[in-house]
Amino acid sequence: RRSRRERDVFLWLRSYMGDLFFDPFTDDQKSMAQAILDAAQYGGDQAIAAERSGGKSAITEGVTIYCICRGILRFPLIVAATGTHADQILDNIKGNFEENDVLAVDYPEICDPIRALEGAPQRCKMQTVAGKRTMMRWSGQAVKFPTVPGSPASGSILMTRGLDAAIRGIRVGTRRPDLVIIDDPETEESARSPTQIESRERKLERDIGGLGGAGKKLSRVMLCTCQNRMSIAYKYTD
Repeated sequence: RRSRRERDVFLWLRSYMGDLFFDPFTDDQKSMAQAILDAAQYGGDQAIAAERSGGKSAITEGVTIYCICRGILRFPLIVAATGTHADQILDNIKGNFEENDVLAVDYPEICDPIRALEGAPQRCKMQTVAGKRTMMRWSGQAVKFPTVPGSPASGSILMTRGLDAAIRGIRVGTRRPDLVIIDDPETEESARSPTQIESRERKLERDIGGLGGAGKKLSRVMLCTCQNRMSIAYKYTD
């Protein structure tokens, strides 16, 4: 069952996150999901504009969980317009591993160690599976998934950041992000401010673009809404 569902990302999302994806997928949602998968597997940059309330954050969260469970991504970084929005995305993703019973049945090697914390991240330090420490981290802006033999997600890292925070030089140990998903990089206020537009664009190009390390290109996918003709979203999707 798990293998069959993994072959189709939309079947997977409907099967394991049915409370979020119960309506038929729109063409925009299919394009956004496929853009993330293509960038994760083959590289490249892409920006896709969708209407407000078009499911951008839901697709970001759902496809990120799918890629972590399958081992397609080992260190995704999700960037949102603000730190508050970024924190909410991380909380939503963590909540699925903690509370989603359907996901836990088919992915016990990921969900069981997380659920065993019972909401106490400090237990990560001493947790073991088969006599070996899971090395999990389940608090802060970066979480590390349990190290479990045979798990596609073993030791994977997930991090979120707001564009209003420091982004340059992000790494964990020697590891750097392998994909950046930018979920709505603008607020209504910033999309009207030439100064903020310039500042955010500089972060997208210099800070995020340079996260891959010296001489290494990092793939980026931007899901956005065009608020006006001078916004970042309008420029990047033109």
